[in-house]
Amino acid sequence: MKFQSIKVPLILTLLCAVVLTGCLKDGYFDNGTTQAYNGGTIQTISLDINALSAQNYSALPVPNIFTDTTVQFVQVELGGPNAAAQDITVTLDTSSAILDSFNNVVDVNGDPAPIGPGDLFNPGTIQIVNPVVVIPKGQRVAWLQIKFLPHDYIGQDVALGFFIKSISPSGYTIGANQSSGAVGIVIENYLDGKYILTEKTVGGTPWSGAADGQTFQWPSKIIYGTIGSNTNTINTSAGTAQVAFTASGGQLAYGSLDPAYTIDPVTFQLTSVDNLDGPNSRGRDFVPNPAVTDSRYDPATRTLYFSYGVIQTNPPRTTMWVYDTLVYQGPR
Repeated sequence: MKFQSIKVPLILTLLCAVVLTGCLKDGYFDNGTTQAYNGGTIQTISLDINALSAQNYSALPVPNIFTDTTVQFVQVELGGPNAAAQDITVTLDTSSAILDSFNNVVDVNGDPAPIGPGDLFNPGTIQIVNPVVVIPKGQRVAWLQIKFLPHDYIGQDVALGFFIKSISPSGYTIGANQSSGAVGIVIENYLDGKYILTEKTVGGTPWSGAADGQTFQWPSKIIYGTIGSNTNTINTSAGTAQVAFTASGGQLAYGSLDPAYTIDPVTFQLTSVDNLDGPNSRGRDFVPNPAVTDSRYDPATRTLYFSYGVIQTNPPRTTMWVYDTLVYQGPR
């Protein structure tokens, strides 16, 4: 099986906060019509959705629950010098065009970005509990809530596009750069969470000088993120790219190699490692390690043990064998 279009919302969950500051450095900030307070008197109403380039997108992790669940989905925020002088009614509406604006964007390489065509869709069975939200007097925030059955959407790219339709009473300004955006839902499977990653590579020297037989630990906790009911990716500071280490312990990440790991839910054996970026022009892919037959998840210790090979056929490189241990640390 191949998973070529379902990784991006997980990456965006990590990246959105990083790019937020840069997106606010513009004329909107200077004239006081952004969510960021510039010291003026304008009171703005904005959607608190992380900024990504010219668009706003965030993804909400939700546990894999089997019953109808209500969650706080979009935060509506009052910016400016003061909290609400009276109750403020903010009406939101949905827009499929907002999702289209993500699905149709391409980057400088001609690849879909930030979200590939058809990745995000608006499911009709998700109920918007309160499209009209109220920021109470003396407060600054209110939440739009949704109700849905999380298990129905595991492994799917579900999102809703919102915009601020109206505000009452008058005297408040709709935030110029955060008046609309999309919020995705990432349903977490039972393996999802933060882990400590320890890795050894063998035969990696032709691969950018990767270590050969040495073992290193990734310097920060990684996210083992859900993309299916039993399939996850390793998300590090390098995104979902295959990682490795140099002989001195430096971190490496390889393009055209994004591993997706599938665990059998009964035996807990690793059944496949598929490349989210395959097929690709470099001929990079993953192959089983014939010397290791017990790649698995240990539910008693909540530890994952993986071994597999990394190959490239254009131009040919020797196989790099990867040995990973992931120890569960807690939810993300």
